[in-house]
Amino acid sequence: MICLFLSLLPPVIVCILMFLVSYSVHRSQVLNEGVGWGYGNFEDFIREFNKRQWEKDGTYKKSFFGVGDRHSLDYIHASIIKFDGKGMILDPVSYLFFKIWEHQNRRSKALFVKDLWKGTHAN
Repeated sequence: MICLFLSLLPPVIVCILMFLVSYSVHRSQVLNEGVGWGYGNFEDFIREFNKRQWEKDGTYKKSFFGVGDRHSLDYIHASIIKFDGKGMILDPVSYLFFKIWEHQNRRSKALFVKDLWKGTHAN
C-alpha cells in the first residue's frame, strides 16, 4: 500500500506544478496586457461568455474572438480572458474549471457564430 502511494506521488506533484505554472502564466499574461483587469470566478466567466457572440480566427483555431468590431475587445487567447476590453483573472479553482471547460469547448462549432478559417457560419 505504501509503495502504491509513493509511486503515485511524483505524477501528482508534476501535475500540481504544471497547473501552478499555467495559472501563473494566466495571471501574468492578463496583467501584462496593458489594459484594465479585475478578478472573477468561473460563474462570472460563464455569465460574461454567454452574453457575447464568438467567432474563430483563421490563425488561432483554438481561441475565441468577439464578432466583428468586438474582435479586439472580447477574446480568450493565450491564457488571456478579456471582456469589454478588460482582462479577467480567475482564482485558482475557477481557473481549473475554466481549463476543463476550454478543453471541452474550444472546438465546439455550436459556440461560434462564424468560423473565419472556413468562411462559414455555424448553426
